[in-house]
Amino acid sequence: MEKIKISSRVEVNPKVAFGKPVIAGTRIAVEFILELLEAGWTFEQILKEYPKLTKKDVLACIGYARELVGEWKGYPLQSKINGGQKVATV
Repeated sequence: MEKIKISSRVEVNPKVAFGKPVIAGTRIAVEFILELLEAGWTFEQILKEYPKLTKKDVLACIGYARELVGEWKGYPLQSKINGGQKVATV
């Protein structure tokens, strides 16, 4: 499998970061940047700590996450207890 460009700033390469999406041209995983943002890091803190990145790189990580959430299809299930076992029915 070769490198796949998800966007101009996000790519997947099986030889980098175990095939997780990374910021293009780096070994920095999109997931890692999202974790920093979740932990309360500001754009400025991220860019200071990782000077190779740009604001557009960080925004691309958020955009990638938004695309994944937008594509996700969830279907609510009702749970029933049946002889001590939980059985999901649609």
